[in-house]
Amino acid sequence: MKGREGQYAALLAQGKGMLERVDAFHFNSTVSRDTYCGYLGTEPRSAVIPVTHAAIRDRRVRRTFPSDRPLRLGFVGSAAPYKGLPMLLEQLEQLPPQWELTVYGLSSLPKPQAGVRAGGRFRASDLERVYGEMDLLVVPSLCRETFSLTALEALSFGTPVLVTDTVGARDLIARVDPTFVCPTPEALRKKLERLLEDRTPLAAFNEKWCSLPWEWDLAAHLDRMDRLYEEIVKAR
Repeated sequence: MKGREGQYAALLAQGKGMLERVDAFHFNSTVSRDTYCGYLGTEPRSAVIPVTHAAIRDRRVRRTFPSDRPLRLGFVGSAAPYKGLPMLLEQLEQLPPQWELTVYGLSSLPKPQAGVRAGGRFRASDLERVYGEMDLLVVPSLCRETFSLTALEALSFGTPVLVTDTVGARDLIARVDPTFVCPTPEALRKKLERLLEDRTPLAAFNEKWCSLPWEWDLAAHLDRMDRLYEEIVKAR
């Protein structure tokens, strides 16, 4: 890096020049929009349209969240620090032992911890079981994630989702309850602590999300993209 500042500056300028030649942008979240526009210095013509995939469909069910058993938390992903698992485990250690966490994607844990187990990898045919066994999916990423299809998968089954505010899927979560979007690790811990004391917000999240129109099938996404392209062409 040292001594190559000029090369990196030239590369950054080249990238910025390429972006400035784009007529319009499709961003899949406000996280990606704000990140790219931060480099541009201006806000170009754009639309924020969340992504999806063909296997996601409306399978939402209304659920109960009994308080006479541990709060069942789920995490899906790798143990890489930027994905937030180490941070989540650190915050959970500070809470009363009224929770249990299943980490999907890992066949074993980096280190044993009470209340935490590895759920291993799963197939598309396992989605209903996996998300049905969670009271809450936690997506604690520390890096900027343009979206999070994992969050949308959980929502497609009616499972509440708690995210950090670097996760693009925060746009969907905030529609239901902005308090399920946490700006800091401490805020995430405090939210989990409140949910341990009172499961009512989980039931309210599930009920509200299940009451909203379903808009996340691939066909609906393609319709939105077609309309965006038509608007761009007409505006040229």
